[in-house]
Amino acid sequence: MSSIAAPGDWAQDLDARAVLETLPVAIYVTDEQGRLTGYNQAAVLLWGRAPPLFRHEWWTSWRLFRLDCSELPIALCPMALAIREERSIHGEEAILERADGSRIPFLAFVELLRDPDGRMAGTINTLVDLTEARQSALALRERDEHYRHVVDLNPQLLWVSDANGNVIDVGGRWLAATGLDRAEALGDGWLSICHPDDVPRIQQARRSAFSVGKPFETEYRVRTVKGEYHWVLSRGYPRRDSHGHILCWYGSTEDINTRVRAELKRNQLAIEIRHATRVTAMGQMAGTLAHELSQPLAAAANYLDGCEQLLGDDIARSDMLLQGLHQARRQIDHAADVVSRLRQFMRNQAPKEQRAKLNQVVVDAVQLAT
Repeated sequence: MSSIAAPGDWAQDLDARAVLETLPVAIYVTDEQGRLTGYNQAAVLLWGRAPPLFRHEWWTSWRLFRLDCSELPIALCPMALAIREERSIHGEEAILERADGSRIPFLAFVELLRDPDGRMAGTINTLVDLTEARQSALALRERDEHYRHVVDLNPQLLWVSDANGNVIDVGGRWLAATGLDRAEALGDGWLSICHPDDVPRIQQARRSAFSVGKPFETEYRVRTVKGEYHWVLSRGYPRRDSHGHILCWYGSTEDINTRVRAELKRNQLAIEIRHATRVTAMGQMAGTLAHELSQPLAAAANYLDGCEQLLGDDIARSDMLLQGLHQARRQIDHAADVVSRLRQFMRNQAPKEQRAKLNQVVVDAVQLAT
């Protein structure tokens, strides 16, 4: 920058002025005493005025302020210090005030100009308007705050992991729901609150998703701050750069315990209903059997009674035939008893308990089998 013409030649050095006018930042030049010898149009826009040359010393704005808003004396401004201490100044930040009261944050860069003998001949000053940068930073902070509030107020529990699946951030609601602090939850520390039976399945689902880079969702149980295990649904989605490489994973964890409990209860009710339906069908079938069997059994009993009467008068007939008829009679009586019990069941009567001889039960079973 020392190649720029001497301050006194600013008006005559048209090439230097043309170059400086094309620059978007404010630039002005002073002599060795700090008097203004030239400036570009960007400086006029920054100051809000076009001051006369060779009259103003040190500074051309109305007032100066430090970053803490306390007033900065002109004699302590970056350009004044550079001349007084004969040193360059890079990146000093301050605030200028225009005549209309508006204030502009800026960044000052001061370079010394020297004559061929090495003596200081003046300064060239560059001022960078920080208004847009400050507004962008403020907007970024606002977005960060907005994001944080959205995360904290979201009923779902939000988390972020790196490209390899290591958790690097969790939402405030996640921490409140689980009772872990942020340090405990990072990495794979969050697995400590998962049900031990579910951990292998969780790890397998995440490894599979991270290896292929596809969204995933999985259900498992986590221990809440109250010490109870709740069913949750966890989803993860990858964020990629312009080349398709995964930068990180965004995820949410939704408490589905109420839904899962309702499904379990619904399934249990379905089982009970199916059982009741089968019992009802069996009852209806038993009623039908009792009705259909009672009449032929009664007819068979009457025929056997008649046969016994006929055989009783003829001693020449076989005793074995009589014995067979007696056994048939006993079985018909037994079947009639079963039908009677089925009818009692259909009428919702309480079942009757009675004593039975074990030997007789065995004999009856053998006879039915043979």
